[in-house]
Amino acid sequence: MVKAMRINFVMSEDKQSGILRDFSQYFKNFMPAHSKLVITNEPDQSCDVFHYHRPNICKHIEGPSLTTVHHDPKDTDRWLDWSNFHLKYSNMDHIVCLNSTQKNFLISQGFKNSKISVIPHGYNPDLISMRKNRLTQQDSKFTLGMISKRYGRRVKGEAYFRELSKRIDTDKFKFLLVGEGRDLTAVELESFGFEVQSFDYMPYKMIASFYAKIDALLVTSIFEGGPANLPEALVTRTPVFTTPVGMAPDFIVEGVNGYFLTGNYCADSQLIMDRIGCFEEISSASLDNVPTWRDVVLRYTKIYEDLHRAG
Repeated sequence: MVKAMRINFVMSEDKQSGILRDFSQYFKNFMPAHSKLVITNEPDQSCDVFHYHRPNICKHIEGPSLTTVHHDPKDTDRWLDWSNFHLKYSNMDHIVCLNSTQKNFLISQGFKNSKISVIPHGYNPDLISMRKNRLTQQDSKFTLGMISKRYGRRVKGEAYFRELSKRIDTDKFKFLLVGEGRDLTAVELESFGFEVQSFDYMPYKMIASFYAKIDALLVTSIFEGGPANLPEALVTRTPVFTTPVGMAPDFIVEGVNGYFLTGNYCADSQLIMDRIGCFEEISSASLDNVPTWRDVVLRYTKIYEDLHRAG
């Protein structure tokens, strides 16, 4: 019998994170039988490979080791300052980025290309199918969807979104918002004259219904590691209007499955309003490069095996 390879997810603290909770659950679901996942705050010495998720606050690094860059390294938040990560990354045997922008940043900081892999977030095919399940609309308004938490430090581009929405035609567009604090965004949009639906939380098993109700996903973030909803939108054939952050440059083919926002309120609002008649062209894009979560886990497993073998 082959001895199970024990993979230690080192979390470094008890702080709850929806992304890390879901990430861990997918590994529990899809790791092959010869691997076992162990989740702890501090490294478990009985494990074979150590996968760090908050390296900026870990006390020490056991090897063989790897980490995932879950955030945008250029984020200006003090907690995510590059100086808190640089040394810890240097001590890792391997680094996994969610996108090529992160990888290019690390290379610019002196990290070797051979030490870095790019593995984006995936989608769950049990809940989201690779086709557009658009619900029949009762009116002619175009629905823009946003799914993200509203942060006080405006990292999701709240200031930009406010100015952008003020320049969009209220007679032709409406909004569907999902995320903690988005009720405040809804109140603001309603004051501009928009029809808005807002949900503080939506169970993931219902996420397909969100994409079925919108005509396009809107991402206005200033900084992003993901966003995690980008693969989901693309797989449901939902076009995306996004700032060029995170995984967007790797997945978006402008004019095919989405458009990049420039940061110019007037130009971007006009772009959105001009694209109303282009849905079929956008929704027919080939999306073979968007991985399922099972694909993601198996790609990580290959790295675990290589590190275990080398160690």
